[in-house]
Amino acid sequence: MEIYNRLSDTDGIFNAYIACASTGKAATAIGGSMVHSALSISLSRLMPLNIEKANQYRTLFKFVKVLIIDEISMVSAELLEQINARLKQITGLFTKDFGGLDVILMGDLRQLPPVKATPIFKQIKRKITGETPWRKFKQFELKQVMRQENRQFSEILTKIGDGNILTEEELKVMESRFITKEEAQSVCPEGIRLLFTNAAVNAYNYSVLNSVDDKIISVASDVITGCHNPEQENFVRQKLHKMKTDETGGLPYELILVLNRPYMITNNIDVADGLSNGTVGKLYHVERDENGDIIRIWLKFPKSCGRKQATKLRNLSARLNLDDDAVPITSQTSSVALNNNKTIIAKRKHFPLVSALAMTIHKSQGGTYDAIVYEYDRKHPRELVYVALSRVTKIEGLFMVTKENTEDSWKFWIGRSGIPLNASESDKHLKRSTSHREDLTLELKKIEKQYTTNSHPNFFLNSFLTRKDYLYFHSIAKVYMHM
Repeated sequence: MEIYNRLSDTDGIFNAYIACASTGKAATAIGGSMVHSALSISLSRLMPLNIEKANQYRTLFKFVKVLIIDEISMVSAELLEQINARLKQITGLFTKDFGGLDVILMGDLRQLPPVKATPIFKQIKRKITGETPWRKFKQFELKQVMRQENRQFSEILTKIGDGNILTEEELKVMESRFITKEEAQSVCPEGIRLLFTNAAVNAYNYSVLNSVDDKIISVASDVITGCHNPEQENFVRQKLHKMKTDETGGLPYELILVLNRPYMITNNIDVADGLSNGTVGKLYHVERDENGDIIRIWLKFPKSCGRKQATKLRNLSARLNLDDDAVPITSQTSSVALNNNKTIIAKRKHFPLVSALAMTIHKSQGGTYDAIVYEYDRKHPRELVYVALSRVTKIEGLFMVTKENTEDSWKFWIGRSGIPLNASESDKHLKRSTSHREDLTLELKKIEKQYTTNSHPNFFLNSFLTRKDYLYFHSIAKVYMHM
């Protein structure tokens, strides 16, 4: 970043780079924005910019020389194509890849690929021929692990991610982290629970919060239009209540509130302020109006998340005798289609929050925690296990439990040699994981064969001066620590 600013004609005012990420949580971590909002890319399909907006972007990109994208494991091949097309439209250089701008991708592709999308290093299914933008990149591997300081634990995670065999000593280290669910509640009561399914997450969150006597239950306000009779409205209302949070605009039907418990934001409120989808804070205060209705939920976040919002409403927090760092979360509305032709619509109003006592492993990707309790299963594919284990900063904060909750099930299968193959369900997951890893390894070898990079500082200088490079930084954690 500093090199680009120093060697670019930015008038000493503007940055020569744009830093963004695939998710709001990752964007917050690097002090950037989401790639979708940065380049005006919708989640459905890429729409061309109108003349006015295109000119605005060209003005904004006047001094931009490089686009930096973090957490590329969650960027699909389709999105990379859209980024390529958008940059071409902004710069007007349609014959040059990414509109002639340098592009730096950063992330660890050994993690989980994007859900219901093509991994970034694979050919798009609807595209039969033609070179993909991915093949234009040069690989540059960063060796230093920033998240885990324990060398042995770091080496174990690297082996798991690379698909290598663990030694007997390393397997014993991993199996020493198994405990019963009852022990987990005792030794790690505050640790985030990482579970495989949404159903398991919801069941755990409900059981823990509902057992608390001093709890507050907030229910969404749903207004349904388009029904022909009360029976039809009752049917679609029941359907609405059973829908997942990601199907209702990030707004849950029921929210159980307990003070000092963690809650996760489900929508991007203000990414620049750190209030993004996936950000976790602890419940500090529930504010009601004169009628007893909940009007604001105040949370406390780590570091600098929500500072702008807290400052904006500091007079209100002072009047309520709240701490200065308390951040208010207000309700939002979303429209939910309840039939195929979208004639029946529900308008939901609620707070964009869910309990974060437990979350899915997919949802945890990109996060860092001091302590976790991971429900391990032999059926879990390697990349899923890798993501779960690498969320924790130190092995002392890692605890593993099993569904069986018995010592007989305390066996760590990932990284073992000589596991017999059969038609079991676990082997289907193993083959799927192996296929993903082999495809990734093949692609990285192709890039490595095509280009040769090194860590010498002159490499970055030459890359800037030649203006022809697209870089991919592989296998990194906490990328902003490297900057």
